[in-house]
Amino acid sequence: MSDQTATLPPFTPLSVDLSRLRAHAGSAPHGFILESGPREAGWQFLGFEPRWLLTSRGQIRRLWKDGRATESLGPALEALREALAQWRAPALPDAPPFWGGAVGFLGYDLAWQLERLPRRGAADTNLPEMAWGFYDAVVAVPPQGAPLLCVSAAPGEDDEQVEAKRAKWLERLEGLSEPRALMP
Repeated sequence: MSDQTATLPPFTPLSVDLSRLRAHAGSAPHGFILESGPREAGWQFLGFEPRWLLTSRGQIRRLWKDGRATESLGPALEALREALAQWRAPALPDAPPFWGGAVGFLGYDLAWQLERLPRRGAADTNLPEMAWGFYDAVVAVPPQGAPLLCVSAAPGEDDEQVEAKRAKWLERLEGLSEPRALMP
C-alpha cells in the first residue's frame, strides 16, 4: 500500500462461486487461503499472485517486484521491515480486517540469525527461511455475504493504475471456469 490517500472505493462484490475462488487460490504458485474461524462465523481471505515476493536463505535476500528480482545480503528481518514500511494500508471505514498486504512465514532456521545456536546438521531442504508475498488484490469473504474483491494501491500507484488493476482482476475472477482438481 502506499502513502497516497485512496480515492476509489476499494471493495467490489463478486458473483463467482466461492469454491471456484478457493480452487484458484489453492492452485496458484504463491496463492493463499486464510480462515479466521469456522466458515459460518469468521472471515476468509484468498490471494492469488503477490505483487512483490520476498524470500531469504542465510544472508541472501531476494525481492521480486513486478517480475524483476534483486538480490542483497543482510539479515532477513531487516529486509522484511523495509518492505513492510512501504506497504501501509490507509484506515478505511467498513474495511475487512485484511484487504491487502503481507502474507508469509518465518521458518525455524531463521533462529540462527536471531541468536547464537549450535548447528547440528546440514540443511536438508532448499526451502527459504522466510517467504512473504505482498498482495495488492485479495478476496475477502465476510461471515455472511458475497466475496469482495479488495484492490489497493501498491507503492507508487495512482488511481488510474488501481482502477485498471481492479478491472483486470474482476474480469479474471468472474471468468473462472469450474474448479479443477488439484490432484489427478
